[in-house]
Amino acid sequence: MSSKCSTMLCREGWYFLGVLGFVVLSAMLRDINLLLALAGMMIGILLYHWRQVVVGIGPLQPRRAVPDAVQAGTPCSIVFNVHNRSARRTSQAIVVEDRIERLDDAHAPQTTRTFLPIIAPRQTERVAYQACFHDRGQYRFAGPRLGTRFPLGLISHRRQFQTDDVLTVYPSCGQLLPAWRRLRLNAHAGSRRSTRQGAAAGDFFALRDWQSGDSRRAIHWKTSARRGALVVRQFEQQQDENLLLLLDLCQPPEVKNSTDVIEQAISFVATVVAEHGQRGGGRLSLGLAVPDVRFFPSVSNTTQAAEVMEALAVATVHEHSQADLLANEAVRQARHGVQTVLVTTGGVGSAVLPPANGKSLMRIDASSDQLASYFQWERPGTLERVALDRSGRHLVFAEVFGRNTTTNDPKLL
Repeated sequence: MSSKCSTMLCREGWYFLGVLGFVVLSAMLRDINLLLALAGMMIGILLYHWRQVVVGIGPLQPRRAVPDAVQAGTPCSIVFNVHNRSARRTSQAIVVEDRIERLDDAHAPQTTRTFLPIIAPRQTERVAYQACFHDRGQYRFAGPRLGTRFPLGLISHRRQFQTDDVLTVYPSCGQLLPAWRRLRLNAHAGSRRSTRQGAAAGDFFALRDWQSGDSRRAIHWKTSARRGALVVRQFEQQQDENLLLLLDLCQPPEVKNSTDVIEQAISFVATVVAEHGQRGGGRLSLGLAVPDVRFFPSVSNTTQAAEVMEALAVATVHEHSQADLLANEAVRQARHGVQTVLVTTGGVGSAVLPPANGKSLMRIDASSDQLASYFQWERPGTLERVALDRSGRHLVFAEVFGRNTTTNDPKLL
């Protein structure tokens, strides 16, 4: 693991150097041998301190564990395991410095520092801090930097390691309101009514008395003969609630949407994907124009859901609506009876949609109050700090890149 080292005088070191200069100057002007001896001792202290800080950092090797992805507004733990490769020397008062920045350079880098009091020879010490990212996107963790001022605090020695990690922050999820579920159920009510009574549309449920209109194939002849009356088999109805969800992040020059409108539309799609993964039922397909058009024929497992979330995490707006391309792709690929919902941020007149070809096609404009009737969402806000982990070691909590951003950043170096 490659690294770069730097050594510098701290503020206290400059004070010490000023006193040393005064002692040397006084000894030369007054010809006082005692002051010359004192100056030699002070120089020896500086040299000793420089040696201690250099050898204290040299044998240390950090390993950082960063999750691959996390949801916006959810705290995640960043763990460092620092190993002391020396067989005899103990490293003390080690500061582990971490620098985080967005890949799109939309925010200034943030720095978080954690502290390790002692690392014994051939031992590995663990230290962690929790970070909460309030904005979606991709974040880069620059190579960790170890530093120390032990034992006198006059000289600081730092070692920068060249290992980077990338964390993807998924959009935050909100809550789908009952109006959205009613919309889904109403869209499939026609197909459910067309199912024949008593037909084997799903798993066997129970037996019941025959009614006018029941299919003869549903009659259970053995039970009917035993009871002397017709009895039919009843099956669970399979509700084919398939959904094709389209997202067009369009913002024409004449439309000035706030950031919350864009984020609410993205969060709505992310919430639908997350809820489908939890509840299942039916088939979910997605089409995204963010700004490149991407189509996901099926989101049926965690791998496919992660691909969608990653695309939403790095989504950006575009000036020209691509809803027509999305709808054409939807008409071409969607099966008959699939409900299609288009979510757009470009205003009512931003796109001309092609005919639905018999499919249920609905448009939701996120720039109006229409989406609020189906979806409830709030930007992630400030979260409470976490003080201790299971072992009782202090955890630094850093709220990074969001509203009310604060970073626990003690000036240890």
